[in-house]
Amino acid sequence: MLMYLLGIKFLNFESNGEQVKGTQAFVSYTEDGVMGQRTDKLFFRDGFELPDDLKPGMTLEVAFNHRGKPEKVAVAQTAQGLKLGSK
Repeated sequence: MLMYLLGIKFLNFESNGEQVKGTQAFVSYTEDGVMGQRTDKLFFRDGFELPDDLKPGMTLEVAFNHRGKPEKVAVAQTAQGLKLGSK
């Protein structure tokens, strides 16, 4: 699924006695029935393989497992980025 990376937040905190460390990505993408773009956030635990040069403004290709969790992220090899606000 093609997604446009809007922002990144690095997390490192304790919740209920458990250490939570990872990266939160804020993304947008096209979806049927949505005028414009749908937005979402994805969480990647520390150790998840992300592109080294990840930065806002990139178009990503994100693959999900059968439970809807991201399993692979790559910079999209496309010359055309997602057009925000288009049908």
